[in-house]
Amino acid sequence: NPNTITALNPVTGQFGVSVSAGPGANRLAVSSDGSWLYAGIDKNGSVQRFALPGLASDITIPLGSGPSSQPYYAVELETAPGSPNTIAVSLVTSLRELGGVVVYDGSTPRSVTVSDFYGSLDPPHSLAWNAGGSEIFAAIDQGYQDDVFVLSVSSTGVQLVQSELYQGSQAVALGGIHYSASTGYVYGDNSQIYDPTTNKMVNNLPMSAVQGAFTAYSYPILTLDDNLGIAWAVGQYVSSPGQPATIEAFDLRTNALLGSIAIPNVAGAPVK
Repeated sequence: NPNTITALNPVTGQFGVSVSAGPGANRLAVSSDGSWLYAGIDKNGSVQRFALPGLASDITIPLGSGPSSQPYYAVELETAPGSPNTIAVSLVTSLRELGGVVVYDGSTPRSVTVSDFYGSLDPPHSLAWNAGGSEIFAAIDQGYQDDVFVLSVSSTGVQLVQSELYQGSQAVALGGIHYSASTGYVYGDNSQIYDPTTNKMVNNLPMSAVQGAFTAYSYPILTLDDNLGIAWAVGQYVSSPGQPATIEAFDLRTNALLGSIAIPNVAGAPVK
């Protein structure tokens, strides 16, 4: 089903509703109330909104163009908590011209944006809102480290207020980032836990507790559930294609490993 948004029933393994999304359909995000699905459409430089659950096409959000007239596309997009009509988008062109982080209400961009992240040529690859929608955390993958930036959010847009570039002399590779409203911490796919109130890395999830579960050469993928108080991570060895993927569960209160299961016959690497 190329160039589509397609639903999958995880219980039956069967496809559900499928609609055309145009060429380059990529990043997805669901609004906090489950009413909208947003999809970044890379080829035409837009974000398309679909109504859930039927995936009826709704508004198109044009992302504009960079200095070379190349269209911006969404490297990452995240919906605002409690505001289904609002999304934050990290923009870049194919020529690595940064469009920065822009907040949209419907198809209208807020006027104040952040486009300079201390001279980095790379856009934030991961965004996470705090629980109240007053801050956005942004991570930039620099290869050997992931810089974390804190953006304040107002009715006019976003402003850069804080950066965590190093943890002492130790470069920190986070991967994608996720915010927990129950702990107030930002969690990296690669196990690190960042406290934005102190601007420090404060702990790690013990992802190495299960021998052979994850490799240092490929980020695991993390997701959080504040209602259950659990973080799940999935990963596998990149050097051993036959190695099954492993899912680990952690207690968000204590960071303790709660259990793990192996998932056999996984082709390719999980991405979200």
